[in-house]
Amino acid sequence: PRANEGVIEEGEYAFLDAKRHCQELQFCNGFSYQGVWSDKDRSSGLPRKVYFSSDANIGTKQGTQKWHSYIRKDNPRANCNPEGSQFECPANPYACLGLSIDADDSAIKQSYRALSKQFHPDKLAKSARTEQAVKEAERIFRDISESHEALRDHRKRRQIDQKLRKQRKQWEQQKASVQDLYIKETLLTSLEPESYPLLIPYAQEWLVHFFLPQNDDCKQMKMAMGRAAGELGTGEEERGAPRVRPTDRGVRFKQGDVFRGVLREKSVSLRTEGAGMAEGDIHIALLVLPDDRATLFVSGEELVMTMTVSSADGRPLVVLAGHGRTYQGRFDKAHPGWLRGTIEEVAKPGTDVASFAVRRDTWEPPEQQPDAQGSVAQTGVRRKPRLFGAVNCGRFPDFCKRKGADPSLPKRFPQLRMLFPDEVRFEIYRGRPLGRDVVAFAREASRASGEVLALDTPALVKLQAAPPTIWLLLLQLDTTKASLDCALCRSVLPAVRRTSPRLAAAQVQAGWVNCTADAQSCASLLGIPDDRGADGLKEVLAEWGALRLVELGKNLTSPEGAAPPRQAGVVPPALSFPLWDQQLLVGEPG
Repeated sequence: PRANEGVIEEGEYAFLDAKRHCQELQFCNGFSYQGVWSDKDRSSGLPRKVYFSSDANIGTKQGTQKWHSYIRKDNPRANCNPEGSQFECPANPYACLGLSIDADDSAIKQSYRALSKQFHPDKLAKSARTEQAVKEAERIFRDISESHEALRDHRKRRQIDQKLRKQRKQWEQQKASVQDLYIKETLLTSLEPESYPLLIPYAQEWLVHFFLPQNDDCKQMKMAMGRAAGELGTGEEERGAPRVRPTDRGVRFKQGDVFRGVLREKSVSLRTEGAGMAEGDIHIALLVLPDDRATLFVSGEELVMTMTVSSADGRPLVVLAGHGRTYQGRFDKAHPGWLRGTIEEVAKPGTDVASFAVRRDTWEPPEQQPDAQGSVAQTGVRRKPRLFGAVNCGRFPDFCKRKGADPSLPKRFPQLRMLFPDEVRFEIYRGRPLGRDVVAFAREASRASGEVLALDTPALVKLQAAPPTIWLLLLQLDTTKASLDCALCRSVLPAVRRTSPRLAAAQVQAGWVNCTADAQSCASLLGIPDDRGADGLKEVLAEWGALRLVELGKNLTSPEGAAPPRQAGVVPPALSFPLWDQQLLVGEPG
């Protein structure tokens, strides 16, 4: 924007403050800012760098940097319109005339006369009469004239009013649906499209609630999530090594330390010990860097700050400075893990404009202990914490739709998922919104996975020639795609993997067979006669497959009434017991 000679002033402003300031400036036609200023940042009062301009066309673009603009509306009543392109000129004729959508005939007539005189191309001064300025003036004057003609016609105006009322109702409903149920929950993280891919890798598993604020079941699931988070915790007791707590309170920072918490604009209440989160707080994180520096993560930005620590009254005073702001805070006496304080702007020294409170993230990965073979892999030992989150699908409908939680299908809510980033998989909780059921689901889904062997016909023949062993076999009939791309494999197979370590302790091995590729072998394992063929296999496996406990090995005889053994290939096992009624899972595997 500095390349634009029309810039008359610049500074750090919240969005509403910038609008008011532009109204007060005599020659301000609007202001420009870099990037997208979201509704959340606008309502929270987070300041940004803005450039006030006197030009009619203040939109600018330099290189790859994208700039957006706010055009001043001379009539303050136009600021009463809802935010959004559908309520701005030229989509909204009222906005083109600087009016709110409830303006009467006299206001329309008066505004048209004033604006048509002000923006008529012939009114341009000779010094400003460039080709671009003339085209811009013609565009503005054309929007004003067409809007006035549309509002003069009673039939067209009635259609415009009906459309705007409908859009305003939808806007109000959308605004009501963005309320965050979890804004005051300290144990849960509000995941947004920008932060989601950055935060997910920090945990070994996430328990995430995709919710709609107006859904009553989602509110009950919120209470169940609270119980699960309090009872399960981050899983420090599952790390395989005792946690070493810091004892030297004089050393407060070291490289790599992470602090997480919130920032509250236009309030100093967070500096008080014990103050908790409230609606409208902004989630922040602080990463300690070498050379007295730190990175502050706030509202999708990474701000590198200088950090100094001094001692006063026996308590360290921490000062973070940079990007037009200074953060000053101290550690709590009763809870030394909390750092809280106030924020002042460089332009307004001595005046506190906000407050913050962050807590040290005490999670540290356990030391790697090699096993007898020299490997450092430890099955069941936690390497990362268990974390809890929530995604507001009323506020981010497109993001939730991409994740498979479509807000237009309310029957799918509440939707609770256990995400495993390192394994690139997730499991969906399909039970009731009860805390004990959610805890049981999370504990079962978090169990360490073992090995489930994929058995084909040669492997089964080899096992039947070996000494007898007990197997838990998952027989899968995949009629669409080969291998593991099926609903069964995404739901039942992970459950078998989690069960295999416990089965191994009981001398039971686990495996699975693709009955699409090895239909004859599956028919033998199930004791299906040859004359029934593939139809008999489909009938037995039904919609998803079969789970059976069988004994495989040599010196086996066929049970009475079983199908005669085939001359080559897999023979029917002497012992075979079904463990699952597949009809229980028809239409909803897992």
